[in-house]
Amino acid sequence: MALFKDVSIGIDSNIRNTFYSGLASEADGIDLRIEMNRILYGSEFKKPLGHWVVVRNFNHESQSKYFNKYSKEGVGGPAHEFIDMIVRTRQVPISQKSSGFDPLKPFSLINDGFMYYFEWFIELHTGTQIFEIDERDNATKPITYTVANRFEIAKAIPFRLENGNIQFWTATTFSDNIIY
Repeated sequence: MALFKDVSIGIDSNIRNTFYSGLASEADGIDLRIEMNRILYGSEFKKPLGHWVVVRNFNHESQSKYFNKYSKEGVGGPAHEFIDMIVRTRQVPISQKSSGFDPLKPFSLINDGFMYYFEWFIELHTGTQIFEIDERDNATKPITYTVANRFEIAKAIPFRLENGNIQFWTATTFSDNIIY
């Protein structure tokens, strides 16, 4: 008598055919790219959980007009040229796992970071900046915006499937309080 269930016959191809018909892939199961899009933009059955942010990617091979050749940093602005993209993301606070006494100690680090989730085609790197904007909950992409907060990506992780294709990104961030 077998104690383990044979999961190879438990694939529900009806879900694949109902929700993901017309895709180029013939694989059974859930398409994480489509699910991430539905989380961020919503669907006819679910309201969107994403909001608009500006993602700033720096080109470290090209120096900006603010680059100081002596100190090798930006003075009065960013040191390198950049490209801004307005994209939708999902933001989740990072929990601070410590004892109840750690925040009371002098010079203790107060965690004000967030985890961001992005679609597969967004280019992310360590050091990329994320700007929270006041127009974050608009249904359509804002053309003009006001920056509310700025975060810097400490670690960007692409989540991949067996074929190596990126399905979505996560980015761990911390607050960046530098004002230009």
